[in-house]
Amino acid sequence: ETLRKYPGLPFLNRECTLDYKVPESELVIRKGTQLVLPIYGFSMDKKYFPEPERYVPERFAEATKNYDEKAYYPFG
Repeated sequence: ETLRKYPGLPFLNRECTLDYKVPESELVIRKGTQLVLPIYGFSMDKKYFPEPERYVPERFAEATKNYDEKAYYPFG
């Protein structure tokens, strides 16, 4: 939970390695395109983490898990 609220980096840089068509869109991300992922933005978005401003370590326990695992990047 600490790494969610206070990530080591606010964003990650990635390079697309294959052409990728975004589902339900006409957008294609071409191979070689540089991407910036806003880790802090994901971490504080209610869509992915209910009550994102609260410090709730229990949100990661198997019995009480209530977050979108695809939005959690504690170590990049």
